[in-house]
Amino acid sequence: MLLFAACTVTLATAQGDEGLPLRIENLLAPGGGSEISYSIRHTAYGSETADHLSAEVGYSYGLTEKTAIGLSLTGSYTDNRSADPFRDLFSDLRVRDEKNTITRLGILTAEISRSISPENETPGVFGWLGIDLLENRATEGENFKRLSGAFNAGVSLY
Repeated sequence: MLLFAACTVTLATAQGDEGLPLRIENLLAPGGGSEISYSIRHTAYGSETADHLSAEVGYSYGLTEKTAIGLSLTGSYTDNRSADPFRDLFSDLRVRDEKNTITRLGILTAEISRSISPENETPGVFGWLGIDLLENRATEGENFKRLSGAFNAGVSLY
């Protein structure tokens, strides 16, 4: 219930003041200020087979009113459960259910974001460029590689 309340507050503030449409002030950290962001996603596979949680935590600092820099870190938790369908038939054989849980950190990314369009122009244009600083290449545990060369870039209308 607390997660629902936090998501509701985030959604309400993302709309801007008094229900107005999204503005650049909602996308970039204020000039000279900083923001912390997070996202959590849950995916369930089958009725009782697997759960996957992925999370991202980010920090951004506003260099100017139109430019911000930031860092983000991803992580995941996967819980796979394999139930033996014959466990009730052969209970005397002590067949047990299998469970595999994986927790891992993912990628540390640095990003620069900028408002590209002139002030108060609609639609507004927002762009970003990011590069992966550290990447965990292990399926389980940790095997971090520096500057893997992966990057992301994008432009969005708001």
